[in-house]
Amino acid sequence: MIIFKNEQYLPCSIPEISYTYERKAISDKEAPLYLREDLFVYPMNAGFIVENNNGQFLTDSIDLLQLICGKSVNDLCHNEKDFEEIEQYYRYGLIGYEKNAAAKLVIPEVSQKYFHLYENSQTTWFCHIPLKIELDITKKCNLQCKHCSREASPLTTEGEMSLQNYVDVIQQAGKIGIPEFSFMGGEPTCNPSLIELATIARMSGIRTLSTSTNGWLINEELAKKIAILFDSVQVSIHGADSETHDAIVGRPGAFSRACKAIELLKKHNVSSLNISCTVMNENVHQMDAMIQLAKDLQVESIRFLVLFSKGRGSQLNQWKKEEKTDMANNLKILSDKNTNSLKVESGGFPPYYTIGNNAAIYGCPAGRSLMYISADGDVRACGNLDHTIGNIRDTNIMDLWHSDTVIALRKKPTCDCPYTDICAGGCLANEYWSKMFNINTTPIML
Repeated sequence: MIIFKNEQYLPCSIPEISYTYERKAISDKEAPLYLREDLFVYPMNAGFIVENNNGQFLTDSIDLLQLICGKSVNDLCHNEKDFEEIEQYYRYGLIGYEKNAAAKLVIPEVSQKYFHLYENSQTTWFCHIPLKIELDITKKCNLQCKHCSREASPLTTEGEMSLQNYVDVIQQAGKIGIPEFSFMGGEPTCNPSLIELATIARMSGIRTLSTSTNGWLINEELAKKIAILFDSVQVSIHGADSETHDAIVGRPGAFSRACKAIELLKKHNVSSLNISCTVMNENVHQMDAMIQLAKDLQVESIRFLVLFSKGRGSQLNQWKKEEKTDMANNLKILSDKNTNSLKVESGGFPPYYTIGNNAAIYGCPAGRSLMYISADGDVRACGNLDHTIGNIRDTNIMDLWHSDTVIALRKKPTCDCPYTDICAGGCLANEYWSKMFNINTTPIML
């Protein structure tokens, strides 16, 4: 069993393994035990993820948690192994001595009809329901970034789902028990129903809500509503000054608008505020300056994204594998230098964090814990992949999640690396766009 924090956007979307929790020892073995708060349990192919406000707990059994309420350690423990497991639950804040009448164990229902699909399959780790859905709520964008993989523009609206379609998707996800949604685009604030959809998501039981924005339309009123409804907001800034950023996004004044949006969101105390920056020839020389900008704006983290050869991004010079490795090494240095003041994260680059023997979950979440739904309803394992699994207007989430195409993505890589079960093959989109391999074949290690 192991503790890890909620997913951080590290290379290949690696959850950050954490051993910083203070050691706690159970002193009163006769006192009745209780669940500390609502605990959410998500079945994986190799165990269960138990989630609370402090993070996530990976275990191969939830039997003890189901038995715990009102019983003492002595009631539950029959050997040293039982005691160690109970102590782990206590140490990480899942159980305690003080009664909480509202506490309960919530296990989203997963239909048994899907389990037989995996009886003889060799798969990497995956969850039986998506832990996160990225939903494009519009194709439209008020900027025209030269690297945009979606090819969004002010006029791009053809084929979009209706408001009712979006509501149906959100409510369906809530009934299944999917914990996290990210509203994307296009530019999410270009959809006048953004706040309405966020409110419906909260009412449907979606517990974590995030969005990404260029900041152009964020004013005082909208910032206040976003801060109330969203747990995390990512603002896209692709240059450390107005000259660089405005040239990349194709609109004068965009840099100052993005910085102003961050100021407004901070003013209204949004829970988590971050900057994302896609690295390309036009801004690669500004990585240090971007980190300084993030510090000046007092955001929580900055995330550097690799340029994908998709959409308008295919017209730009692509990074060679050696160049991406060099940038990853540079990011490692920058991350180490700024550990105490700013999180420096990345996506799509070769891993620059050491893989530990005891890592719990590692590697690309596409089709394993993540589902992407485009504004026209097409479903993919990830927004950066170009293979459609089906359309959400025709097929429900669970049937899509357990379709043959998605199951194929979960096959174990055939390489001899000792970390194969942990890494699961690295970023699928990176390999897909670099090598254009058939998506139904085994992923290639980075």
